[in-house]
Amino acid sequence: MAIGYSVGTVTGVDFGATSELPIYPLGTEAKDNNGTTYIYVKGHSSTATSQYLVCEYNTSFTISTVAVTSGTFGTIASNIPAKFYNLGVFQGKTGSTTLPSAYYGWIAIEGPMTIATAGAVTAGAVVYSNATAGKVDDANAGATTDARITGLYVITDPGGAGNASCFAKLKLCAGI
Repeated sequence: MAIGYSVGTVTGVDFGATSELPIYPLGTEAKDNNGTTYIYVKGHSSTATSQYLVCEYNTSFTISTVAVTSGTFGTIASNIPAKFYNLGVFQGKTGSTTLPSAYYGWIAIEGPMTIATAGAVTAGAVVYSNATAGKVDDANAGATTDARITGLYVITDPGGAGNASCFAKLKLCAGI
């Protein structure tokens, strides 16, 4: 298992940039000036990770599920999966809206961030995985496959499917 390397606040980091070769050790965590914590990861081996979609990364700090869906966590009871899942969201930037497959980049894991929603969401609501790949919803359809994303709350409702301002009080995860 790889060990993360935390550097705290780093100056001069472009959290939306991606690169073909690693610039930082995988698992490096850094915080931007807005208070968002990011972790440095390697993209999925064969699929690009799109902007604002929730993805899962493994203990080697590689994206293992590009867009989390209801079924990602398997069948669960009481919205608690059988194991712990580390989640993040590629924030990207203008002109760089995907983390290409096998490239390196930063994903947001805590603090303020933008996340894609499957529909309208209520400000202050907690969110769940959804059948729409990578998008979240504040309604748990009662399915045994929708998992609550721990510590993530909606700040603003996009008024329908769109991009919501959210805040993660804890590092994004499902399974606790």
